[in-house]
Amino acid sequence: MEAQPALREDLKPKLPEYLIQWRTSLWVSIREKESNVWKFITFYASAVALIIGLGEKYTNTFVVAFVIGVLSFWGLGIVIDANSWMARNLKLIGNIEKLFIPKEEYGRLIPGYYSSPHFKYFRPYCFHFTVLILLALVAYLRFVWVLLCDSSGAPWYYLQIMTGVYALGLVQIHKIDEHTRNEYFRFYENACGEKIDVGAEVFPVEWLEFKTSASSVFSQFALSAATLVIAAYCLAEWKAKSSALALHSSIVLVAYCILYCVGVRLLQRFIRSFEKSAGKETHTWDALSEKKIGWGITVARAKQLHRFLRASWTCLLTVVFLLIVALGALARLGS
Repeated sequence: MEAQPALREDLKPKLPEYLIQWRTSLWVSIREKESNVWKFITFYASAVALIIGLGEKYTNTFVVAFVIGVLSFWGLGIVIDANSWMARNLKLIGNIEKLFIPKEEYGRLIPGYYSSPHFKYFRPYCFHFTVLILLALVAYLRFVWVLLCDSSGAPWYYLQIMTGVYALGLVQIHKIDEHTRNEYFRFYENACGEKIDVGAEVFPVEWLEFKTSASSVFSQFALSAATLVIAAYCLAEWKAKSSALALHSSIVLVAYCILYCVGVRLLQRFIRSFEKSAGKETHTWDALSEKKIGWGITVARAKQLHRFLRASWTCLLTVVFLLIVALGALARLGS
């Protein structure tokens, strides 16, 4: 491994001032990102109010649902980006503060976890994310209801197109969230800062990545919303064509969603119980993976199980949607 070049002697006296200015600019960047999210929310509210107001007279329900869906996915992407920048900047701020604040002051002057802030979903962004998801779901369900009650004979493929747009958009939001978390932990490993045994630093980065993945609020919301969209589509197919397979598929999807959410809750309890029992010991990932906890599941196996459940959920949504669309198309061609 090559030695890092030493700081020039004439720059060393300026380093503290540079770090303090950098810390200030990181806080400014956090505020700017949050301000940008609020600006988009203002634009989003205005656009939704406009499209709903004009919807009955100048457009149709399909256009209203499509525009609201696209705007919602756009906003969700902006929220995920702003949240990731906040997590990144707080980590850098923690790295700078570790150079100035003595270890003994952590837990007295500031909380210990400020030394290396853990990636999480911050309160304002959780609120924005939840509202955008709910508004998108309401727009889709209203579209399904109007289509089922429409006596003018609107094309049924409108529903298939809209379901595909919403399901694909929500699954992509899940993928973006997962990719963003992976990017953060690559950054975390390469910008660990001064090592002190306080806060989250008593655990290896693999454990922190596992913990964040198990409590990925954005990802769970997005996949749950995608499940509800496809389940609603299956119910619409059942209502229109009395398809028993469509009804059973919707029940399976909702049941899997509930089981997954319950499983994640149990996994989070597993994580909390381990952290409580671990105390302030410093662990390696190998030691954590080998240690049996709770129900006799090792940490590594729990991590693999969670990845499998999340991947199988996405596959199940895709298979059910394509199957019901194909069967519905065949039934209409036959009639």
